[in-house]
Amino acid sequence: MVAARLQARRVAIDSPWPDVRLGLAFIGDPQGVGLTRAKATARRKHQSAGARNLAIELLRGMDIAVEEIPRGAEGGPLWPNGIVGSLSHTDGYAAASLARSGDCRGIGIDVEPALPLPGETGELVLGEQERDWVNSVEVRLPAAGRMIFCAKECVHKVVHPLTRTWLDFLDVRVVFEPDLIRFSVQPLSDAAIAAFADARVRGYCLQVEKHCLSVLRFD
Repeated sequence: MVAARLQARRVAIDSPWPDVRLGLAFIGDPQGVGLTRAKATARRKHQSAGARNLAIELLRGMDIAVEEIPRGAEGGPLWPNGIVGSLSHTDGYAAASLARSGDCRGIGIDVEPALPLPGETGELVLGEQERDWVNSVEVRLPAAGRMIFCAKECVHKVVHPLTRTWLDFLDVRVVFEPDLIRFSVQPLSDAAIAAFADARVRGYCLQVEKHCLSVLRFD
């Protein structure tokens, strides 16, 4: 079944790597769908369709014509042969990242509102050194905790398709460069060390239209 095409406004973003395609789009909320719990399923379907349609556009820009991005058994996207990629969506925005498997092993993307993390979420997501960093920069960068959360979501989206490993937030440490854009990921647990073996890992985080957009690549 072909996903319905949605009205979307593409947001101009530059990929940090010439062999990786990135897309971000404002998709809004479906007409008549508000914030009530009863409408949550419709909203999620709208957001998921927006992300998949964005990926279809990116694939066509790579001369790969597809009509849909099917779901695998666990609900994740099934990419055409020779393609690795990732999808993300939040209220109003959808994102996609794609690369050829000959150029990188995996790619992950996540988009989140550029807001501080709720305290209880921060306790689950941030290790001690990460909390110290957030405390040191949050006056000038209120979304610092969210940036780390976004980066760790990217880790899951890369690692699980590659290794079938489920990592917890505290299995890795995210370290941002002084430019507050580039970041690295340090494996801490045995499972993370095994998943990161022989991999070159690079991360990049932008703040655009009051949202954090993070992308992580495994080479």
